Amino acid sequence: MHDPIAAGRRSALRAVAVQAAAVALVALAFLAEGGRAALAAGRLSEAAATLGPVVELLRGSVDPVGWTYRCLLPYVTVLGVQGHAEEATAAAVVLDSHRHPGWRHLDYEYAIAKAWVSAAQGAISEAVATVLAAADVAGKQGQLAGEVVCLQAAVQFGDASRAQRLAELS
Repeated sequence: MHDPIAAGRRSALRAVAVQAAAVALVALAFLAEGGRAALAAGRLSEAAATLGPVVELLRGSVDPVGWTYRCLLPYVTVLGVQGHAEEATAAAVVLDSHRHPGWRHLDYEYAIAKAWVSAAQGAISEAVATVLAAADVAGKQGQLAGEVVCLQAAVQFGDASRAQRLAELS
């Protein structure tokens, strides 16, 4: 027997649930951007403390647009910058498993994250090679800001071989 009142209630509940999920995703996105801003400002503990829970929540959800990947990029980076080699390596494995084609324009950021993991493991030459290769690709694609941050990372790893190019971009 079809109960139109019960069917209407179920439909209304579904609509509320969809709206609540959308609000939760927006809230997570704002938190993640706060974590990215903390990383950019050098507030590493704050960045890790903000991004870690966001990543964990997203990993347990359906994620067709790749927000887990997007949030993992700065999280892996901050773990590497902090020198947490084991945690950064484990997070990089998760990053690789969530790589999303919708975020290919951030391949340079992926390279930076992977380079910081290498650096945390003590593989500085590998870290430099990773960011210099990413700088080349970003430059060829016209992503000059991406090229700059890759070259800056190379300098942070002790490589000044592209100082002239960095000066040209400044």
